[in-house]
Amino acid sequence: MRLIALSIIVTLLLVGCGETTPSDGFVASLSHDFDPQMIDVSEESSGVCQSWVLDNDEPIYVRKIRQINDGGWHHSNWFFVPERVFEPNQPHFEDEGPDATLEGTWNCDDRRFSEYLAAAAGGVFFAQSTQALEEIQAFPDRAALEIPPRSVIVGSTHLLNISANPMATAMTIEVELADREDVDVRLTPFSFFHGRLNIPPMVDGVPTESRTSLECCLL
Repeated sequence: MRLIALSIIVTLLLVGCGETTPSDGFVASLSHDFDPQMIDVSEESSGVCQSWVLDNDEPIYVRKIRQINDGGWHHSNWFFVPERVFEPNQPHFEDEGPDATLEGTWNCDDRRFSEYLAAAAGGVFFAQSTQALEEIQAFPDRAALEIPPRSVIVGSTHLLNISANPMATAMTIEVELADREDVDVRLTPFSFFHGRLNIPPMVDGVPTESRTSLECCLL
């Protein structure tokens, strides 16, 4: 279960599904190694964003996404946004210094990043399952996620080091693309949001159980 600001955000892609083990002949069309992040013993890191400039002049159609990380990644949420949305050193942002670039690692607050703004500006790209070291998100045949021209992949990261030593850990994201003529269904991101989630405490040392459900009309 992933807790975000005392709420649970469950992000779905229409008829998309995830796999926890790599299989079925994944063929990477694009790949990006993000900068390693340093986390000390018992350190928890959040509020760090990482970005990947796709440099695409035309739309691209994503069939599968695979993430691989070196450990310590509690979870991360990734979005596609226009290049202009979270540019460094904008007049209404704090000065990030002369070395700030569109692609790389940066403090989310320095560019006023938020997940809901990223989703609204572009869309949801990928959500890493909690503590998953490697996984594939794959869509059905002839279905794909359309990424508009001149897009950037931006991720909001949450790291936690429970090992006995400091660690440098990085993530790699690989993407398998489809040709436009092979896509009949262009997927649309959407999300469900649970607010006011109450989890009961233990009673006399015995754990309690709680359940929640959600019903939505998607017509």
